[in-house]
Formats: sequence, C-alpha cells, structure tokens
Amino acid sequence: MAATPDLTLVQVHDKCTNSEVKAYIASMPSLPIGIKLCEFLSIFMQACAVAQIEANKANGDSLKKGNALDSYSLPVTGTVQTDATNNIQFFTSVYKMSIVTAVNNGCRSVPTYI
Repeated sequence: MAATPDLTLVQVHDKCTNSEVKAYIASMPSLPIGIKLCEFLSIFMQACAVAQIEANKANGDSLKKGNALDSYSLPVTGTVQTDATNNIQFFTSVYKMSIVTAVNNGCRSVPTYI
C-alpha cells in the first residue's frame, strides 16, 4: 500500500470555505521546487513562533495580563528515531496555533493572549 502524498495548494483551495482566503490561495504562486506543503507550513510556523517571541519582547506592556501574544508556540519535538530499513534518522515535530473564535461571528478567529 502506497503512502498518501502530501496535500497540494489546489486541494486546500478546493476545500477552503472562506471566500477571501480561497481567493488568496488561488493567487499564490506554486511552492518552491522541492518544498512540500508540510515543509512550507513547518517553516512558516517556526518563523511565526520566533516572530512572536520578538514581538512580545518589543512590547513593553507584554508583562501585563492580556498583552503578550500567545498564538504561535514553538514546536514540540519528539525523540530521534532510526529507520534501519531506509537508513535514516528522524524526529516528529508538532506545531500548534492557539486562536479564539466567537460562536456568533461567522467563525472569524483572533490570536490568543496571556
């Protein structure tokens, strides 16, 4: 049985229910050669996490309750494993984004703060 290939931007576009985001996805250029969607998103989420740390440092009020951005966590990384059959070592990273979505506003989401 073959592994399911990674998603494409076309597949994501086809399932997007927000018309503005759907139009944005349609206007996006192809991903760089050799970069799959999961790799692009992991690079993007890592950059978000680091940018969040810097933004909170730059915000003099971030120590006051409710002023520190808390949406983009650094990944949780598993232990290194070995695949002897394919002669590779690997680890799994889990990226998380925390958002607040009001029930009555058409599922619009905003970042979380601490």
